[in-house]
Amino acid sequence: GYPFGFYAAAAVIETVVASVTNSLTATFFGTRLFCVFLTMLGLYFSYRTALNIGVPKWTSVALVAATGFFPLTSLVSSYVQPDNLSFALAAAALFLATQFERSSKSRPILVSLALVLGALAVTKYQFFVSVTVPVVLTIAFCSRTKASAKATLTRLIALAIPAIVLLHEQQN
Repeated sequence: GYPFGFYAAAAVIETVVASVTNSLTATFFGTRLFCVFLTMLGLYFSYRTALNIGVPKWTSVALVAATGFFPLTSLVSSYVQPDNLSFALAAAALFLATQFERSSKSRPILVSLALVLGALAVTKYQFFVSVTVPVVLTIAFCSRTKASAKATLTRLIALAIPAIVLLHEQQN
């Protein structure tokens, strides 16, 4: 089956908007605004990731501005489609992975990262694979310097559980 993540999120937004108004047009544009918000969220996480990996502030701003002002970005963000949620989740996952390296309190970040990867797994499969590889390598490398091999393996298994559960639900 086709991934359900974006469509479930869009259904929630449409339900909320429809509970306020009976206008089909308002419901549709509420979902479009949600997609624009997701793009803004993705751009924010891209900026924060650039800062986490040591890119200077003004260069980070310039990179995000170049991405945000690219004509295709505004076109895609205004459409109701899974790419908007995929971008936000991919950017959030990369931010959380770089934040994991910098943080002394890694458990909440690891849980958040696992949930984001799980949501990405049921939104766009190819984005999930493309993002999971560098995230797993980052977590494994950071964990190796901080903890034992057993703790690293435990972290990686915990990272995979939400994706496995959600992908199993996808098949049912």
